[in-house]
Amino acid sequence: MLKILLFFVPILAFSYQIELNRHHSVVNFSVPYMGISQVTGSISSMKASAEIFKNNLKNIQIRLGTKSLTTNNFSRDKHLHGKDFFHVNNYPSITFKSTGSYLLNKKMLISGELTIKKIKKSVDLELTYLGKKIDHKKKLSHFFDFKLKIDRTDFGLTWNKLIETGAMLVGNKISIYGHSQFQTPSEKTSFSSHMVTDNNLIRETDLKKRKEIYKTLSNNELSKLNSKDKKTTVIQIPTVREAPPLISLIILFLFSVIGFLSLCYFAKSLIKNNIVSDTIMLLLGGILTASLYFFF
Repeated sequence: MLKILLFFVPILAFSYQIELNRHHSVVNFSVPYMGISQVTGSISSMKASAEIFKNNLKNIQIRLGTKSLTTNNFSRDKHLHGKDFFHVNNYPSITFKSTGSYLLNKKMLISGELTIKKIKKSVDLELTYLGKKIDHKKKLSHFFDFKLKIDRTDFGLTWNKLIETGAMLVGNKISIYGHSQFQTPSEKTSFSSHMVTDNNLIRETDLKKRKEIYKTLSNNELSKLNSKDKKTTVIQIPTVREAPPLISLIILFLFSVIGFLSLCYFAKSLIKNNIVSDTIMLLLGGILTASLYFFF
């Protein structure tokens, strides 16, 4: 029994599973249109896995959800999802399974079986190995580009129409292409750790929060904060005066008019030596001026 275990130890040490990180992977396709242009689309629902044994790639399995197929046109997508094409309610997935083992080179031609609408055909998947990288979370990733060309009529996707020029509305040759990121199942980088949302509202909110925090710190506290981490420099953010809105400008105008009239009345009362009225209007003018300062 011990000998059997010792035999499998080196095999397990050099073999490991990798799975698709769908958040950093894309599956696109293009189909000839009217013999002169292309209709492009994508499939967002995807699962894939493979096995790396020493320096060989094998057991590649891919599953694509047909309901997620889109060309960014509602009417066309509805037609593609219907019986004329993929009939997604009856055939919810497209699958590919490789055959054989392949040396992990930059360029590989992977033979396998592609199944669409339960019709299975042998195809060759062009795979480009871009290399491996370790991300900011210390997780290892393998990156691939892929290309595949098929004839849609081989898989029962035969709907078409003849146009006036004699060409067919939809071409038969479909190009499937994209790029993918693979990681070991236990070392997958979660999508949330890559989410760095950014817009003007978030920036303004963050700026206000930092202003409030810095206002509560004294100079001594700021110095202590700097001394704890010499690499981090805390900078006092200056107050930014934003342009006043329209309502503020209207209030400013009204207050200015009232202040001006008050000053005129004060001047008139001063001539008549009316001390009480002078004092009241002087206080009123001062209050208005002070309110303008604090309001803006």
